[in-house]
Amino acid sequence: MPQAVLVVGASSKIGRVVCHRLAESGYLVYAGYRNNPVPKSHNIVPIKLDVTSEASCQKALQTVLVSKNKLIAVVNLVGITVSGDSISFPSQDLASLLDTNIVGAFRLIRTVLPSLPKGGRIINIGSLSGLVSFPNFSLYSASKFALRGLSLGLYQEWLSRKRYVVCISLGAVANDSNRSLSHQSARSKIPFLGILLPLTTPLVVAKKIREVIELENPPAEVLVGNDTVFLSFLSQLLPARWWSRIQQYIWRKQK
Repeated sequence: MPQAVLVVGASSKIGRVVCHRLAESGYLVYAGYRNNPVPKSHNIVPIKLDVTSEASCQKALQTVLVSKNKLIAVVNLVGITVSGDSISFPSQDLASLLDTNIVGAFRLIRTVLPSLPKGGRIINIGSLSGLVSFPNFSLYSASKFALRGLSLGLYQEWLSRKRYVVCISLGAVANDSNRSLSHQSARSKIPFLGILLPLTTPLVVAKKIREVIELENPPAEVLVGNDTVFLSFLSQLLPARWWSRIQQYIWRKQK
């Protein structure tokens, strides 16, 4: 009997690739969706799940638990991205974004984590924007910094109980349909960045998620994408004034 994985946010481009890759690897995938279900197929079972509703999280968990398949991992791909002049957004937009990106993640974790068996894990999909804050992404960064902080703290809290909360921080992903920019991307305005920091693909993300599911003792944090590794390292290595100048140079080019 295959082990079960719950993928939340399965309707996204990355979510669909993750579901199919895990199903091909022999897992029974419960594909959590809010509005657009992933078609049912071999080893993929669509399941309604809205992280903004505690009742929905509980109902989805019960649906998974009543099956005879052992739930070993939850992959949280849910996230709203907004970009633009930060103070032009009404406060309600920020409240709505946080309710999905961080409070929703907490609802899901709080519901599922105590029910996971020894060795079980929750994988939160974070972002480079949770490591470095960029102009026009202040609201999104606020939610991803919070998600990273929540994940890292819970990792330590639950480590002795052999349950793992892991944060996978992604860079820019090719064909990410959830991401629409209010400005020109840095790669389109500064060509060498596309060579130095190529986009990550959904397939690479799916492979990394599978690796984390199968690692005996996964780390608290995993970075995916050349841009995530390079820019997060550079922001820590350089004096704050130099890093700010680099950001301002790139920002002026994007306008």
